[in-house]
Amino acid sequence: MIADWAYSVLAGDPAVTAIVGSRISYGTSNDDTLPSVSIHTVSTTAINVMSRACDLADTRLQVDCMATSAQAAWELADAVRNAIDYNNIGVAPSGKTINATYLESVTDKNNVTFETRFS
Repeated sequence: MIADWAYSVLAGDPAVTAIVGSRISYGTSNDDTLPSVSIHTVSTTAINVMSRACDLADTRLQVDCMATSAQAAWELADAVRNAIDYNNIGVAPSGKTINATYLESVTDKNNVTFETRFS
């Protein structure tokens, strides 16, 4: 659900698509062309109210921003972060409402793919 929302936000954001074009994928892409963005659902936890399930869930996404240089990866990560922050509430393609988003953590790039990851 929320991964669909994140995909639609990123694919519809001019700053993100100016950098990656259509190279936004769920999980690992078969296309090694950089720069690119990969969206992963890390976990989803149902929220229970008064000993019963309700229609709320806490979902954690991981978004990998990969580029050919460290600087380019950070610039892509900034564009992705801005797109998600700007659109931090809304309705997912499934019809579920997104009540809020927040940045939990940012990890540094690695030396192989110049990947910037945040979740």
